[in-house]
Amino acid sequence: MIKDGYLKDGLYSSVTGSGVEATLAFTLEDGLWYKEGKLCIPEVPEVRNQLLYAFHDAPYSGHMGIAKTLRGVSREYYWPSLADDVKQYVRCCGVCQRDKSRNQKPGGLLQPLQIPEQSWNSISMDFITDLPVTNNGNDGILVFVDRLTKMTMLRQLV
Repeated sequence: MIKDGYLKDGLYSSVTGSGVEATLAFTLEDGLWYKEGKLCIPEVPEVRNQLLYAFHDAPYSGHMGIAKTLRGVSREYYWPSLADDVKQYVRCCGVCQRDKSRNQKPGGLLQPLQIPEQSWNSISMDFITDLPVTNNGNDGILVFVDRLTKMTMLRQLV
């Protein structure tokens, strides 16, 4: 499957041409391409997904994060988009999405607002829209609420 993939992948078909760059970066042994001692994997999604599964999902892999999965795969294998493929694979892993904890700090504590000293000194406002249209063509209300007394003032939206 890998050897057939080399024939379809443009990267390895261009390596077979005569180029100093190609011969220095890649070596061919028993019909398999290697780069710096790592087996080159052609653009065959089934093979790449099997490798990512083995290094991330398999019971002995333990659903490690992006960095550890990338480190494991890149020790033995090479393909140009390896880092991006590992990132996408791990981020889309259902088990990791469901079970892994976040590594970001939680949000800070809420800070309460001060209690106003006079009515209508501190207000909140809200728009209520998509109401049934009135005879005047209005379909919303602007609501003002006094934070101290909880009195409300309503205004039609024009």
